[in-house]
Amino acid sequence: MPLDLKFRSGNNVSVTGTETSLAVNGGSTTLQTLTNTGLYTLFLDGVASMVKGDQFTWRVYEKASTSATKRAVYSNTISDTQSQPVVIPELPLGLGWDMTLQRDSATSRAFYWSIRRVSS
Repeated sequence: MPLDLKFRSGNNVSVTGTETSLAVNGGSTTLQTLTNTGLYTLFLDGVASMVKGDQFTWRVYEKASTSATKRAVYSNTISDTQSQPVVIPELPLGLGWDMTLQRDSATSRAFYWSIRRVSS
């Protein structure tokens, strides 16, 4: 099975209080509904930029079926200083998905990220 280490990526991109789709190279405030099938994982690196008091929420969206509504199926927050990147485990996606990041508190910060895919 092919492994795509840079299915989507962003290099030092500022993330604001507006939910930002990471499923677009460089990020986009227009949320996406992608149907590329595969096993996906997200790497978020805010180690160099996050400080005490910062909080960001990441979300993974997917549809339960092709005619269903896209909903957040997995989410969490990262806060304060970071000593290592955050890695979200592989998820099977492909019916209508997106991965996002949003600032909850403090100022906008720059992140590096990549969405990686294993596909058949």
